[in-house]
Amino acid sequence: SELQKIIFIAILTITTISIANAQEINNGVLNLGNINRLENDVIDLTGNWQFYYGKHLTAEQMRNLPATEKKYIKTPATWTDNTINGKKIPAFGIGTYYLKIVLNKQNKNDNLNFGFKISSIISAYKLYINGELVGSAGVTTPTIKGYVPIYYPQSCYFDSEADTLNVVFHVTNFTD
Repeated sequence: SELQKIIFIAILTITTISIANAQEINNGVLNLGNINRLENDVIDLTGNWQFYYGKHLTAEQMRNLPATEKKYIKTPATWTDNTINGKKIPAFGIGTYYLKIVLNKQNKNDNLNFGFKISSIISAYKLYINGELVGSAGVTTPTIKGYVPIYYPQSCYFDSEADTLNVVFHVTNFTD
């Protein structure tokens, strides 16, 4: 359905990191470790994010999955465009998207400001950065009971002194 196509179209943009050349997200990792100075530009987070269907997991749980259970999907896109063990992922359910962003260690302890622009997720989600909830829309639940979808474009800002950002999206979708 159209909603399924919209769920993760134009999902995220991270602001306040400057970069001259486009960086690629490979196997759920965006390596910005070679960038010496962080500025006020935008980085497109399109790429292969790690994805787990059927549970809302933490960043640590995503990192510690056995290699055979790690799945990477093109984001932004709907999860229904993908398969697990040869079966198409159903539209209804829950999932976890995970991205590890490696920053330059020279900037560690600099208390940098970051932001995510979330433009078109029409379901329910929670956005965690390094385990801290920084944004949400609707009500995420493991089942349809209590699930409340909402279309709520927003920008979520946060500070970090870390040299790694562990980005986790918990997404719930039980609507057409």
